[in-house]
Parts: sequence; C-alpha cells; structure tokens
Amino acid sequence: MTLFPVITYADENYSTVEGTLIAKTPENNNKEDQAQNDSNSKSEEIIPKLGESSQLINWGFFLVLFVLFFLLYRKKENKNEK
Repeated sequence: MTLFPVITYADENYSTVEGTLIAKTPENNNKEDQAQNDSNSKSEEIIPKLGESSQLINWGFFLVLFVLFFLLYRKKENKNEK
C-alpha cells in the first residue's frame, strides 16, 4: 500500500492497480474495481484533499512571515528607544 497515489499512463486496453499494468479482461475488471475501491477508501482517510492541505500550508507560511516581521519590528523599536 502506498501513501500517495501513483500516477501512470495506460491506454484503453490496459488498466493500472497500484502502479501495476494489467491487461483488461472480464475477470480482471472486477478485481481491479474492488482493489481500486479499497485503495480509494483507505487513501481518503489518510490523505487530506489537495485543496485543504495547500490552503493550510499557505496560511501557515503567512503566519510564520507575520510573526517574523512583527518580531523584527519590535526589535527595531527597542533599539530606537535606547
């Protein structure tokens, strides 16, 4: 099981399940659908959606920059008072 989904190319005659190229046959279609449903349900529990995680990263980065500038401003003000 991989933590992040593996993106691979497959044409219409082949399908991928966890990065393995499998020829599409009637027997494999049911196995592939079941395996894909299992992996999708597990990955949704572990990995947040891309929009949510990138938004958290953006807000975190903004917060860190704000704190740094605030601390530098206070340091500069303390120097001017002395």
